[in-house]
Amino acid sequence: AYLALLNMQLERRIESHAALELAQLKIAASDFAGAITLLERAQKAASAGEAQSSFEARCTYLKGICQWRAGQPAQAAQTLGDFEATYPDSELRDSAAITLGEALLASNQASQAVKVLSLVAERATQPPTQSAALLRLGEAAAAASDWAASERAFARHRELFEDSDQWFRAAFGLGFALENAGKREAAIASYRTVIAGHDGATAARAQFQIGELWRTLHGYR
Repeated sequence: AYLALLNMQLERRIESHAALELAQLKIAASDFAGAITLLERAQKAASAGEAQSSFEARCTYLKGICQWRAGQPAQAAQTLGDFEATYPDSELRDSAAITLGEALLASNQASQAVKVLSLVAERATQPPTQSAALLRLGEAAAAASDWAASERAFARHRELFEDSDQWFRAAFGLGFALENAGKREAAIASYRTVIAGHDGATAARAQFQIGELWRTLHGYR
């Protein structure tokens, strides 16, 4: 129905909203290239005005998401880089910033990712958003070899979200940051919490890291 509408001569407001709705269907079907084309059409057809700012923000955010999920992190970072400055009051501001941080990290810009994600982790008021921001921040700081910042982010996640379904990622990340900071005994303790409470690939990695640390500490071969 939306495609049929778009093939007609339409009032700009109807065209823009139809394009957005069809783009969201394309995203659900993992047709990210098709979705990007429709999102650009939606923005082009949209009318100016205060309400339009919210509409454009959504289109820009979804375009960045599409580029990120299509394996185009550099393009996603470019699309979302000015999101906060352009749409400072958008309800999508923090979600866009987390995706921007992920895109920067995947584009080998770990230090920039840390800056973006630190802001979100500090200001987020919704638990799911803060949880995601802290996890990504810990990972970005580790990629930047800022082990103190990585430790703080993962420790904060453990403090606030101990019952999260992603707790084991934070516990492993904390162990890895501690290990690289030379705090080997504390690292082993954190890795052991992963092994004790999780059954999966992360637990296997934690077991391996403990073995490496024991060899370092006790000279085992």
